[in-house]
Amino acid sequence: MADPAKYDTVHSLPDRLFLSLPNINCHTDVTNLVWSTQFIPLWNRVRDLVQGPEPRTIDNITEALLQANHIAVNENYEAYQSAKELRNYCSFDDTEDRKLFNATKLINVKDINAHVLGKVCGVKIQWVDSLSCHLELDRQAGTLFLYRYPSFCVASLQGKTQDGNQESKPVIQCCGVDASSPLPWANEADINDLLHEILLSYRVLFGQSRRSRKLFRRLRPFAQTPPELHDSFLSDICTKKEPKCSINLIEREQYDLVGDFPHLRSRLVRLNSYATSKMPRSVRQLWKDKRDSTAWLAFWSVIIIGSIGILLGLIQTVLQIMQYTLTLQQGK
Repeated sequence: MADPAKYDTVHSLPDRLFLSLPNINCHTDVTNLVWSTQFIPLWNRVRDLVQGPEPRTIDNITEALLQANHIAVNENYEAYQSAKELRNYCSFDDTEDRKLFNATKLINVKDINAHVLGKVCGVKIQWVDSLSCHLELDRQAGTLFLYRYPSFCVASLQGKTQDGNQESKPVIQCCGVDASSPLPWANEADINDLLHEILLSYRVLFGQSRRSRKLFRRLRPFAQTPPELHDSFLSDICTKKEPKCSINLIEREQYDLVGDFPHLRSRLVRLNSYATSKMPRSVRQLWKDKRDSTAWLAFWSVIIIGSIGILLGLIQTVLQIMQYTLTLQQGK
């Protein structure tokens, strides 16, 4: 019987990531996935390949899984893509995204923090255990996927295993190639930079905004998950103004995507674009939308001053009516 917590973790991922598994298609829900015969063998094989002595790329791993019959794609290109994305879920390469990627150089914390995304833009947060899904945005559903184990990033950067023991090289760094390798693949320094960016992204979304820190306290990232699987550091990095983190995170109100987020740049560009396109649709959202503080002050100043003017005019009209009525009574 599969661990319900682990099953829920897999089920929370986008369905299309599983198109390459046998007997799974775009019309089959992931609930039909057989844990013991379909997912576990695939997981174990990928682990063995990653920890092998030779450098591995996503393409190499995919070919090895095909040869071992752990995945079946036939002539289905979408299934072949899902076979690669199951280990590396990132597909921002359409024309519009490339234009945005080239045009967006800076992002402001006030524009994409969790408070603005949730209260103004209507974005829902879904916590996942897949590191590769972090900051992935489903535009149609308005869902932002966030990795809920930042302590793994810290431990990996410190060269520790999950139980805290030192090791020569954490598993995720084993995925990298030597810096001198001609392969177009991430080296250990690239992986470390990515882990650092992921940690900094929690500060951008939650830690640098008082309202976003307050918002996180109402979230339940580990709902229906056993206590031993909770990551207390997630709360620290998202709710404390100055969290105790052994990794140095340089916070700014405005980030240079090229310098600060070279690996997560495309995802932040898409998230920033989505937030920019969402305008307030109610008075409550208008009140909470302070992305443009000058426009916000101008708008509400006009509303308040106008309301006061209308109120004073109404009072003056009532007093004139009362005075006119009193004059008529005295005339009689």
